[in-house]
Amino acid sequence: MKKSNEKMLVSVIVGLTALQGVSATLLNVSAKNYEVTGIAVHHSQRDQLESRLHDSKNRMDESGVRVDIAQNEVVQIKNYLDQVQTNYDHQQDVTNQVYQSAYASLMVQLQPLLDEIDSLETQM
Repeated sequence: MKKSNEKMLVSVIVGLTALQGVSATLLNVSAKNYEVTGIAVHHSQRDQLESRLHDSKNRMDESGVRVDIAQNEVVQIKNYLDQVQTNYDHQQDVTNQVYQSAYASLMVQLQPLLDEIDSLETQM
């Protein structure tokens, strides 16, 4: 973003330089009684362009600050989401362990019944 801002500033400066050169050439060609008016117009245009350039630079700086703030918020949110994911993974592990333990306990209690069912089926 800074490179594009720098390119824009360089373009404006080049434009100002070109405008200054053209204005100087036009002023030399113009009649002497218009010379004072031409210089005033030139300075007025130059002041307006410099003011616009200054305003543009301030807006770009403010935009850069807003972008930095937004990037910091994104990093904070990402860290929070990572923490939530870690907590979820941990809770899922605990749930799986409890399930496996309960299943194993149930199977220990049911295994004699299953063996008896197998035995009865074999006898039939």
